[in-house]
Amino acid sequence: PEPEPPTAPFHAPSPPKDPVSPIMPPLPPELFKNGKSLINMNCKKYRDGVLAIEGHQAGFASQARWMAKCMAEDCVQSLETIGCRWLSKNRFCYLDEGQTFCNKNPTNPYCYDGQKLYYGGEGTKWRPPYDLITTSTKPYRCSCMKHCSATPLKRAWCVDPSLPPIGTGSDFTDYNFAVSEGKMGHCVCSCGGINNA
Repeated sequence: PEPEPPTAPFHAPSPPKDPVSPIMPPLPPELFKNGKSLINMNCKKYRDGVLAIEGHQAGFASQARWMAKCMAEDCVQSLETIGCRWLSKNRFCYLDEGQTFCNKNPTNPYCYDGQKLYYGGEGTKWRPPYDLITTSTKPYRCSCMKHCSATPLKRAWCVDPSLPPIGTGSDFTDYNFAVSEGKMGHCVCSCGGINNA
Protein backbone atom coordinates (compact mmCIF):
# COMPACT_ATOMS: atom_id res chain seq x y z
CA PRO A 1 0.00 0.00 0.00
CA GLU A 2 1.02 3.60 -0.51
CA PRO A 3 3.12 4.95 2.42
CA GLU A 4 1.83 7.79 4.56
CA PRO A 5 3.12 11.28 3.64
CA PRO A 6 5.95 12.68 5.75
CA THR A 7 3.78 15.42 7.21
CA ALA A 8 1.06 13.03 8.49
CA PRO A 9 -1.45 15.91 8.15
CA PHE A 10 -4.77 14.27 8.86
CA HIS A 11 -6.30 14.20 12.30
CA ALA A 12 -10.02 13.39 12.10
CA PRO A 13 -11.73 11.30 11.02
CA SER A 14 -9.17 8.52 10.78
CA PRO A 15 -8.19 7.34 7.28
CA PRO A 16 -9.95 4.16 6.20
CA LYS A 17 -8.02 0.99 6.89
CA ASP A 18 -6.69 -1.05 4.02
CA PRO A 19 -8.77 -4.13 3.31
CA VAL A 20 -7.85 -7.14 5.40
CA SER A 21 -6.29 -9.45 2.86
CA PRO A 22 -3.25 -11.73 2.94
CA ILE A 23 -2.18 -10.39 -0.44
CA MET A 24 -3.10 -6.94 -1.74
CA PRO A 25 -3.69 -6.72 -5.50
CA PRO A 26 -1.05 -5.04 -7.67
CA LEU A 27 -1.03 -1.26 -7.77
CA PRO A 28 -3.10 -0.24 -10.83
CA PRO A 29 -1.04 1.90 -13.25
CA GLU A 30 -4.07 4.16 -13.65
CA LEU A 31 -3.74 5.08 -9.95
CA PHE A 32 -0.04 4.73 -9.13
CA LYS A 33 3.40 5.46 -10.52
CA ASN A 34 6.55 4.30 -8.74
CA GLY A 35 4.42 3.29 -5.77
CA LYS A 36 2.82 6.70 -5.26
CA SER A 37 -0.71 7.77 -6.11
CA LEU A 38 -1.31 9.88 -9.21
CA ILE A 39 -2.81 13.09 -7.88
CA ASN A 40 -2.83 16.80 -8.71
CA MET A 41 0.52 18.61 -8.75
CA ASN A 42 0.19 20.74 -5.62
CA CYS A 43 -1.25 17.82 -3.66
CA LYS A 44 1.76 15.80 -4.77
CA LYS A 45 4.07 18.56 -3.56
CA TYR A 46 2.33 18.66 -0.21
CA ARG A 47 2.34 14.90 0.16
CA ASP A 48 5.97 14.47 -0.76
CA GLY A 49 7.19 17.24 1.52
CA VAL A 50 8.72 19.40 -1.19
CA LEU A 51 9.57 22.15 1.29
CA ALA A 52 11.54 19.80 3.49
CA ILE A 53 13.42 18.56 0.42
CA GLU A 54 14.46 22.15 -0.26
CA GLY A 55 16.41 22.14 2.96
CA HIS A 56 14.09 23.13 5.78
CA GLN A 57 11.10 21.73 7.59
CA ALA A 58 7.97 23.55 6.42
CA GLY A 59 6.45 25.79 9.05
CA PHE A 60 2.76 26.44 9.56
CA ALA A 61 2.42 29.13 6.87
CA SER A 62 4.16 27.04 4.20
CA GLN A 63 2.21 23.89 5.01
CA ALA A 64 -1.12 25.75 5.06
CA ARG A 65 -0.37 27.51 1.77
CA TRP A 66 0.53 24.27 -0.01
CA MET A 67 -2.56 22.58 1.37
CA ALA A 68 -4.70 25.49 0.17
CA LYS A 69 -3.15 25.16 -3.30
CA CYS A 70 -3.83 21.41 -3.21
CA MET A 71 -7.45 21.89 -2.16
CA ALA A 72 -7.97 24.50 -4.89
CA GLU A 73 -6.73 22.06 -7.55
CA ASP A 74 -9.00 19.31 -6.26
CA CYS A 75 -11.90 21.75 -6.05
CA VAL A 76 -11.39 22.78 -9.69
CA GLN A 77 -11.28 19.11 -10.74
CA SER A 78 -14.56 18.53 -8.89
CA LEU A 79 -16.19 21.12 -11.16
CA GLU A 80 -15.04 19.34 -14.32
CA THR A 81 -16.96 16.53 -16.01
CA ILE A 82 -14.66 13.84 -14.60
CA GLY A 83 -15.25 15.07 -11.04
CA CYS A 84 -13.52 13.97 -7.86
CA ARG A 85 -15.47 11.11 -6.41
CA TRP A 86 -12.46 8.82 -6.06
CA LEU A 87 -9.63 9.63 -3.68
CA SER A 88 -6.25 8.28 -2.71
CA LYS A 89 -5.72 6.92 0.79
CA ASN A 90 -4.55 10.39 1.81
CA ARG A 91 -7.84 11.88 0.52
CA PHE A 92 -6.55 13.67 -2.57
CA CYS A 93 -8.35 13.42 -5.94
CA TYR A 94 -7.06 10.83 -8.36
CA LEU A 95 -6.37 12.29 -11.80
CA ASP A 96 -8.78 11.76 -14.72
CA GLU A 97 -7.47 8.30 -15.61
CA GLY A 98 -7.83 7.23 -11.98
CA GLN A 99 -11.39 8.54 -11.78
CA THR A 100 -12.28 6.56 -14.90
CA PHE A 101 -10.61 3.43 -13.53
CA CYS A 102 -12.43 3.64 -10.19
CA ASN A 103 -15.77 4.32 -11.89
CA LYS A 104 -15.27 1.03 -13.71
CA ASN A 105 -13.76 -0.77 -10.70
CA PRO A 106 -15.50 0.70 -7.65
CA THR A 107 -14.63 -2.25 -5.41
CA ASN A 108 -10.89 -1.97 -6.04
CA PRO A 109 -9.31 -1.57 -2.58
CA TYR A 110 -7.27 1.45 -3.71
CA CYS A 111 -10.38 3.40 -4.77
CA TYR A 112 -11.65 5.41 -1.79
CA ASP A 113 -15.17 6.70 -2.39
CA GLY A 114 -15.26 10.34 -1.27
CA GLN A 115 -19.05 10.50 -1.46
CA LYS A 116 -19.52 7.67 1.01
CA LEU A 117 -16.53 8.38 3.25
CA TYR A 118 -16.21 12.17 3.47
CA TYR A 119 -18.65 14.27 1.45
CA GLY A 120 -21.90 13.20 3.06
CA GLY A 121 -23.32 10.25 1.16
CA GLU A 122 -24.29 9.05 -2.29
CA GLY A 123 -24.63 11.87 -4.81
CA THR A 124 -23.00 14.52 -2.61
CA LYS A 125 -20.43 16.91 -4.05
CA TRP A 126 -16.76 17.45 -3.23
CA ARG A 127 -15.73 19.31 -0.10
CA PRO A 128 -12.39 19.44 1.74
CA PRO A 129 -12.40 15.80 2.89
CA TYR A 130 -11.40 16.15 6.54
CA ASP A 131 -12.28 18.28 9.56
CA LEU A 132 -8.87 19.14 10.99
CA ILE A 133 -5.27 19.15 9.74
CA THR A 134 -2.44 18.95 12.26
CA THR A 135 1.00 20.40 11.73
CA SER A 136 4.08 20.70 13.88
CA THR A 137 2.87 24.08 15.14
CA LYS A 138 -0.92 24.21 15.33
CA PRO A 139 -4.00 22.55 13.82
CA TYR A 140 -5.99 24.28 11.11
CA ARG A 141 -9.08 23.87 8.97
CA CYS A 142 -9.78 24.47 5.29
CA SER A 143 -12.68 25.94 3.37
CA CYS A 144 -13.22 26.66 -0.33
CA MET A 145 -15.45 28.80 -2.51
CA LYS A 146 -16.37 27.47 -5.94
CA HIS A 147 -16.37 29.67 -9.04
CA CYS A 148 -14.17 32.23 -7.28
CA SER A 149 -10.61 33.50 -7.16
CA ALA A 150 -8.83 35.78 -4.70
CA THR A 151 -5.66 37.67 -3.88
CA PRO A 152 -3.50 37.18 -0.76
CA LEU A 153 -4.94 40.49 0.50
CA LYS A 154 -8.42 38.94 0.80
CA ARG A 155 -9.98 40.53 -2.26
CA ALA A 156 -12.18 37.97 -4.05
CA TRP A 157 -14.17 37.73 -7.29
CA CYS A 158 -16.96 35.18 -7.61
CA VAL A 159 -19.70 34.32 -10.06
CA ASP A 160 -22.07 34.38 -7.05
CA PRO A 161 -20.47 35.75 -3.85
CA SER A 162 -23.60 34.88 -1.86
CA LEU A 163 -22.90 31.15 -2.09
CA PRO A 164 -21.49 29.88 1.22
CA PRO A 165 -18.03 28.31 1.49
CA ILE A 166 -17.67 24.56 1.77
CA GLY A 167 -15.55 22.88 4.43
CA THR A 168 -15.08 23.30 8.16
CA GLY A 169 -13.01 26.51 8.08
CA SER A 170 -14.43 30.02 8.38
CA ASP A 171 -11.73 31.87 6.49
CA PHE A 172 -13.83 34.09 4.22
CA THR A 173 -15.73 36.21 6.72
CA ASP A 174 -13.39 39.20 6.28
CA TYR A 175 -13.00 39.06 2.47
CA ASN A 176 -14.12 41.83 0.14
CA PHE A 177 -16.19 40.24 -2.64
CA ALA A 178 -17.11 41.39 -6.13
CA VAL A 179 -19.11 39.71 -8.88
CA SER A 180 -17.21 38.30 -11.87
CA GLU A 181 -18.74 35.95 -14.44
CA GLY A 182 -15.22 35.12 -15.59
CA LYS A 183 -14.49 33.03 -12.51
CA MET A 184 -16.65 30.10 -13.59
CA GLY A 185 -14.68 26.90 -13.00
CA HIS A 186 -12.19 28.52 -10.61
CA CYS A 187 -11.81 27.88 -6.88
CA VAL A 188 -10.28 29.75 -3.99
CA CYS A 189 -9.39 27.76 -0.90
CA SER A 190 -8.08 28.95 2.42
CA CYS A 191 -6.41 26.82 5.08
CA GLY A 192 -5.68 28.32 8.46
CA GLY A 193 -6.37 31.79 7.08
CA ILE A 194 -3.91 31.43 4.17
CA ASN A 195 -5.35 31.15 0.67
CA ASN A 196 -4.01 29.57 -2.52
CA ALA A 197 -3.25 32.87 -4.29
